[in-house]
Amino acid sequence: MLYLYLALIVTVIADDFDCDYTLKQSDFDDGTYRITTSGNYCLSESIVFDPNPISDVSNSPNSPYQSSFPNDDTLYPGCQSLSDGAFALGFFAAISIETDNVELNLNSYQISMSKSFYIQQRLFTVIEIGNSPFVTDQGPVNFGISKSISNVYIHDGILGLSSQFGIHSNDATNVTLEKLRICEFETAGVELNGFDGLIMNNLIIGPSSIQVKPSGTYANARFLSYALYKLLNEIGDNSLNETIIFQGERTLTIQQIYDNLILSMDIAYRYFFNMNDESDKNEALYLQSIELYSNPVGLPDGSSLYGIVTFSGTNMKMSNIKIQDLKLNVNEVPASYFDECMSYESYTNDYSVLKGAFGNIMDLRRMVGGWNNGEIIDLGDDITHLQYVGNPLSDAQIALSIFGNEGQNDAFLKWALNEYNGESYQGLPQCVGWVCNRDNMFNQNEGIMGLKIESINNVEIENIVIKRLTNKSPLPSYAFLNYTKRDDIHHGLGTDTKGIYINDSDVIFDGFNNVIQKLISFNGDVVGLNIKEDVYVIFDYVFSDNLPSKAPDTDTEDDKSSIEIRELCPGYEITFALLAELIVEQKYPYPNTFYACNILVDNKEIGSMSIEPYPPNGIDAIWCADNVPDDKYDIIGNVLPIEIKVDAKTESDYSTAHLAGINVESKAIPMVNAPHYDNKLDIYNENIPYLYFIIGIFCIIMVVFVLVTFIMKCGNILMNGNRSKSVKNQKYKQAKYVDTDDDDDDISDATEDEI
Repeated sequence: MLYLYLALIVTVIADDFDCDYTLKQSDFDDGTYRITTSGNYCLSESIVFDPNPISDVSNSPNSPYQSSFPNDDTLYPGCQSLSDGAFALGFFAAISIETDNVELNLNSYQISMSKSFYIQQRLFTVIEIGNSPFVTDQGPVNFGISKSISNVYIHDGILGLSSQFGIHSNDATNVTLEKLRICEFETAGVELNGFDGLIMNNLIIGPSSIQVKPSGTYANARFLSYALYKLLNEIGDNSLNETIIFQGERTLTIQQIYDNLILSMDIAYRYFFNMNDESDKNEALYLQSIELYSNPVGLPDGSSLYGIVTFSGTNMKMSNIKIQDLKLNVNEVPASYFDECMSYESYTNDYSVLKGAFGNIMDLRRMVGGWNNGEIIDLGDDITHLQYVGNPLSDAQIALSIFGNEGQNDAFLKWALNEYNGESYQGLPQCVGWVCNRDNMFNQNEGIMGLKIESINNVEIENIVIKRLTNKSPLPSYAFLNYTKRDDIHHGLGTDTKGIYINDSDVIFDGFNNVIQKLISFNGDVVGLNIKEDVYVIFDYVFSDNLPSKAPDTDTEDDKSSIEIRELCPGYEITFALLAELIVEQKYPYPNTFYACNILVDNKEIGSMSIEPYPPNGIDAIWCADNVPDDKYDIIGNVLPIEIKVDAKTESDYSTAHLAGINVESKAIPMVNAPHYDNKLDIYNENIPYLYFIIGIFCIIMVVFVLVTFIMKCGNILMNGNRSKSVKNQKYKQAKYVDTDDDDDDISDATEDEI
C-alpha cells in the first residue's frame, strides 16, 4: 500500500513538472486567456467561460460594455473602436495560442461557454490557434494583422459548448490534436485552414449543439448595438433631435431607434431563459422581438455544419476519428439587391447585395410585417405590394447607414423611407433581384458534411467512422426563380447531407474500420462519399507508419483497406403529395432533388479524378438512387398520372440500387443500402404484408378497369368517366403539404434493429 501512495505522489509531482503554467477558473474571469509565451500549459480544473457576467437580467443585459464584452482596449485590442483588432466583435476564444511551441494539456478537464455567454457571444471558438479569428483583410470587420503559429500540441480533454468551433486555426504549421472529445458546437468541431502539417489522433466529434435559442439576427443586433452606441456618443444631445421618417410616416429619433433595439434584445434574452415578466409581455415589441430573434427549432441555423473541415493545406494524417450526431436546420436568407433599379448610366452587370454594417444580409422578409407577408418572397410570388413595416433591427441598420456614413442603396432607401431624395416606392419594385442558397452572413449553404477536405495535398485517413448525421433544413427559397440545373450550386444545397466531401486533394484510406452510416436529409440529397474535381483517392494500404507510395504494390486482397457505406436516407419528409406538387409547380428536379448515392463522382472526365480500386474495397457497386416516396395511406397519390423516373441510376454493369419506402405514420427511416447480387426484394419485413396488399388491390383495380371499360364502351359513357377522373386528379394536385416538426430526436438514437 505504501508503494501505491508513493507512486501516486511521484506521478502528481511529475505532472506538475511537465507544466510550466497551470490554468484555473480565475485566469478566465476577465476574458480570453492569451498564450503569448512558449511552454507547457495545463488545466487544473474544468473551465466555464463567462467573462464579465450579467449580474441582473432585469437591468438591460444588452447595454453595451456592461457585460459579456471586453472593455479594455489594451488587453483586448479593437473592442472600443470595433475595428483594428482581434477583439473588435468581442471575446472570440476562451484560449488563443498566439506564439510558437505550445503544449496545452487539458488534463481530462473540460472548457465550455456558460449558457448566458453562449447566447451573447455568437463569434467564438473554444481554442484559437492564432491571434485573430480571421486572416488579415478578411472577415466582417478589420481584425488587424494575423500571425502564423507553429508547433502546437493540444490533447487529453473535452471542448464543450461553443457558438461556432471547438478548435479553429488559420495558416498554422505542425499542429497535433490528440485524445479529444469535441461537442456542442454550431459550425464545426475542428476547422483548420492554410496549414502545413496536421495530425489528428483519437478524436470524438459530436454531438453538435441542440440548444441554439437565438437566430443569426440576434448576433447581428448585438454587434449593431455597439456601433449605434458609439454613434450616439458622437452625436451627443442631437440624438434626441435627429429623426428618420420611415414609410407610412412612422417617425423615430435616433435615440428611440437605439432604445427599441436594446429593449427588443433584452426581451429576447429573457425569453431564451423563460424569464419574461409582465412588463415584458405588455411591451408593444414583445411578440415582434421573439419572432425576430428566436430560433424555435433549437438547431444550428447557419449555412453548414461540419465535424471536421480542412481547406488549403499539406500533409494531413488522421487516425481513429469518430464523427457522430450532427443535426442542422439551415435558415436560408434570400439576399436582395436593387442594382437593376438604378438609372441606366449607373447600372452594371455586377450586383451589390443589401448588407448591414457587419456583413450580414438585410433580410427583407422580416421588414414587411410578419411571416405571412415574408413568405410571399420565399414562394416567389408578386412582391410589388409589400411595404416597409420595419423592425428594431432594420430600423437601426438604416439609422447607422444614414448617420454613420456606412452608405446604403438609394433604391432600398426609397422603399424603406417615406421619402429619399424626393422619391419613394409604395411597394417593393419589380426590379429587385435575389441571390439564394445563402445564410444570414451570405455564406453559401452546403448542409451537413461529416468531413470536408478541400485543396489538401498528402492526406492519409486510417479508421474514420461517421454516423447519424441529420439535416432537418426546409425546402429552399424560391425567391430566385431562375434555377436551371444543379450545377448552379457548386457544393450543393443547405438541405444536403454528406459523409465525406473531397475536392482538389489526394487521399489515401488506410485500415478496415472506415464506415459511413445513417445519413439523413429531411428535404434533400444524401451522399456517402462525394468526389469532386482533381481528386485522387487510394484504398490500398493497411496500418502503415509512413505515408505510402502511390506506385502499384504487391498487397494481397487481405492487406487492402476498405470503406463501408450504408443506411442513407434522402427526402425523409418528402411525401408523394409534396413531390407531385413540386413537379406541377416546376420546382422539381431543380432546385429540389431527393437522391441517395453511396459514392458520387461529380466530374468523370479523364484526368480529373481517380479512385483505386474502382469501386473501392468494401463497395460492391457505385450507385445513385432517386427517392420516390411510398405513402401507403395515399392510394390516389400512388396512381397519380404524372410520369416520374423511379429507376436507380447505376454505374458500370452492377445490379440496380434499391430504395425502401417511407412509413409516414411510424416515421420509419427509409434507408438506402448497397445493391445485392441475389436480386431478392430488399424491403423491410413490416412492409411485406403491405406489398401483398397493394398487389391484391392492383389486381382488383385491373379487373374492375376492364369491366368498366367494357361497360363504358357499350353504354357510351366515356365522357362522364373522363370528367370524374379529371376532378379527382385536380383535387389531388391542389393538396397542400404541411410541415409539422415532431421533434424527431429519436432518429439519431434508433438502434440497428429499429432501422
